[in-house]
Amino acid sequence: MNIIHKLSLALVLLVAGLGEINAFQAVNKIVEITVGEKTRSYRLYVPRGLKTGAPLVIAMHGASGSSNDQAPHFNNIADTAKFVVAYPQGELI
Repeated sequence: MNIIHKLSLALVLLVAGLGEINAFQAVNKIVEITVGEKTRSYRLYVPRGLKTGAPLVIAMHGASGSSNDQAPHFNNIADTAKFVVAYPQGELI
């Protein structure tokens, strides 16, 4: 399993572990996880009013980009379509 698959699986498990989400408060934070011996981060956005079991979208940035590149665009869509968005931060190449 390559690093992208491991990171994607870790994100799904972490978001699935959110459990009940406060329907009156949006979440927009940076989360750190350890994959192997590396600490990785991702920006997590959970819109207000989200119901349990909502879909997860993983927004990947392009080479030499950052997790902040996609955030404003998908957050607005997530507010309307009611899904969670995770923006993993990759390594610079």
